[in-house]
This record gives sequence, C-alpha cells and structure tokens, in this order.
Amino acid sequence: MTTWTHSPNEESSAWDFSSPSSLSGTISQLCRDGSGNNYPTVVIGNQEWMSENLKTTKYNDGTAITFVDDEAAEANVWEDLTTGAYSRGGPDGTAADDNFEDTYGFLYNWYAVDTGNLAPDGWRVPTETDWTTLESFINNAAYDGGYLKETGTTHWDSPNSGADDRYGFTALGTGFRSGSTGNYSYLGTRSYMWASTSNTTSTAYYRLLGSSVSYMSGGGASKDHGITVRCVRDLIPPWSSVYSELKWHTWGNETTDVWKVWG
Repeated sequence: MTTWTHSPNEESSAWDFSSPSSLSGTISQLCRDGSGNNYPTVVIGNQEWMSENLKTTKYNDGTAITFVDDEAAEANVWEDLTTGAYSRGGPDGTAADDNFEDTYGFLYNWYAVDTGNLAPDGWRVPTETDWTTLESFINNAAYDGGYLKETGTTHWDSPNSGADDRYGFTALGTGFRSGSTGNYSYLGTRSYMWASTSNTTSTAYYRLLGSSVSYMSGGGASKDHGITVRCVRDLIPPWSSVYSELKWHTWGNETTDVWKVWG
C-alpha cells in the first residue's frame, strides 16, 4: 500500500499534492456529492470504492432529497413512502441520533437509489454485479466481511469477528431503519449496504456484514428500508495522467487527508 497526504496551498487555496517517487497503483480523483461533501476512496482490484458511507442531502442534480425524522417526530411517515427519502439512524428503538451522519452517513430507502442521481457525478451505487466483482477479487468467502470491516469495537459490538480492514474499506456497524415500523435496529451489530439492482417488485439486493461473523452475506431487502450507501466506479487512469487535474482542482476545506493506493 502507498499512502500520502495533501493539504491546501495557502496562496491558491487549491490542493497541493506531493506524489511518491514511484507508484504501483492508482490514485483516486475527487469524489464529491450533491451536498458538497468530499469522500476518501480506496482502490480494490479493478474498482474504486468510497471508504465512508454516503451522507448527501441532495441528488447530484442539486434536487433536495426528502428527509424523514424519527417516529417520535414524524410517526408513520417513513413506512408509507414509495419515493426517495433519507433518515438518520440510531440505537434500537424509535429515537434517532441527531449526530448519526457525522460518523455513519445517512440511511436511504431504495427509491432514492433508484433515481440514478444519488451517487456523486462519475460514481454509481453498486450493482449486484459490482458487489460480486468485489467478492471475487477478495476470493475468501469465509473472511471477506472481516477484510472490509473497521477494526476494534468503537463502531462495532464485540467480538467484531475477523475484522482487519486490510483494504481500507472501513465498514461500520450502522444498523438500519425498518420500512414496516420506522424503528431502528442493529446499531453496532450489522452493516447493511444497498445495491442498485432490483430483486423483486418489493425488494432490492444488499450486502450485510455482522459483528459476530467474518463473512459477507446478501439477499433481498424491502425497498422501503433505510440502509447505508457506498458508491463505486471503475478504475481511473494512472497517476501520471491525472496529477495535474488533482493538483490544481479546488475543493473542500479540510487541512489534511490521506489517500490510499492498492496496487
């Protein structure tokens, strides 16, 4: 793995990148959502993935996504939706965590995914094929979930089986919001992530990681559930052909960031 940092150039307010002397891999270009949030990314095999969950409040065309509060504030609203919406998450029960998105991102129903405008420009919500491509690259069905999970028990309940986060994907135990009750469940014990591929009239594909297992599983989840989103795209050209764009592209206000490259 090759890592390096970038920081704002004070004179131009642009990002000034320092490249390593040699590179065996691919560096990420910018990943910026409709709300202006920037995301770190990692390259795994022939795919580039966001290494944080999506937290946009706008589609990539600038249109606001409908926000639905928890059951205490907006009872029986989440359950009746058949259009795109997002929500905060929270511990088991009816009350959301007001700062949930700062760590875990937002929870989106599949109808928001199905608009085709949820991901940052140039990115996509992974299809079922994208997920199987990732699984095929990892090529270890017994431990692929552990390889994608954040280590430790800050955002996962113990024992967080098999977690080593070897690719920097850093999946967290986000839980989900039920489409039938509007309640929250499984914070710390499960991570659900949407696929953009419909399974049946009422369900769509997803991936699941758990605190007590080291593998990744999947299936079909009700489209009205609130689930996290990771976005993906195919590999960009090598560092040498994108360095100028990266170096002078102005974005964000962070003082530092780390890019990870997997060759």
